[in-house]
Amino acid sequence: MMDLLMVLFITRYLRHPLRLFGWMGVFVLAVGGLINLYLAFLWLIRLLNLAEVAPIGTRPLFAVGILAMILGVQLISLGLISEMIRYFTYRPTEEYNVRRTWQ
Repeated sequence: MMDLLMVLFITRYLRHPLRLFGWMGVFVLAVGGLINLYLAFLWLIRLLNLAEVAPIGTRPLFAVGILAMILGVQLISLGLISEMIRYFTYRPTEEYNVRRTWQ
């Protein structure tokens, strides 16, 4: 299974790593944002005394939301850094595609 994932990464995302890490980072960042938006809604309900809700600081979901947002930013940063490394170390003579072989 890991071999297939490695082949997929090499064939699709080796030249543009920001496409892989950027989308993963945006997804994880969005999940963390939705979690924190839900907790902010619960905090607002508790603030307005509309319902009895436990404080959000005591919930493990709060830490999960914050950590997911941090992980999302780190994945996007990893994609940017790897894209810059790829850009500055690119040598056009090293990469080629074989269009046709003669026999």
